[in-house]
Amino acid sequence: MSASLVLKSFETFFHSSSQLLTPRLSSASTLINQERTIFVTGGQNAEDYYIKTTEYFTPGQDPASTYGPELPNGLRLHCMVAINESTLLLTGGTSNEDSNSKFKSWFFDLGSEVWTEGPQMQYEHYAHACGKFTDSQGSDVVVVAGGLSSSDFYIEVLYMDQPTVWIRGKRNSNFFARVLYQRYLNI
Repeated sequence: MSASLVLKSFETFFHSSSQLLTPRLSSASTLINQERTIFVTGGQNAEDYYIKTTEYFTPGQDPASTYGPELPNGLRLHCMVAINESTLLLTGGTSNEDSNSKFKSWFFDLGSEVWTEGPQMQYEHYAHACGKFTDSQGSDVVVVAGGLSSSDFYIEVLYMDQPTVWIRGKRNSNFFARVLYQRYLNI
């Protein structure tokens, strides 16, 4: 999907009369369904309650928003990325139900709508960034970087051909820039 079509979808999302079914702050989202649907997970509500629900938002569909499966626990300040058309990866975040949530990763199968716990990250991450890249050797990787925790400048990499262990980077902004620009973005 072109960048202009994605932008148009987001404009529709923010300017349409449709709303999410659950008001939420500090949630995570990613595009799915050939980039036609926005999958929104977790967050917190006005009462500071951590939300377990998920929603599918498809602009132009009636209803535009429908509930999806619940998260394993209420979660906010997490990150999520589509690995492929059938699998998502959710990383880190904070939970009032699980004190180790900042270290956890979860795979989500879109077909079965089942969450499966992934490998534990070596550093805690919340309010962090994540993204999927192809490295210079052609391997798909997910990079998790930063956040508000004590591991604010650490990065971790998960190779999708063997998604069993996170490889940790160094706490150094030069390392972060070098990894992203040279290895993962092929620049």
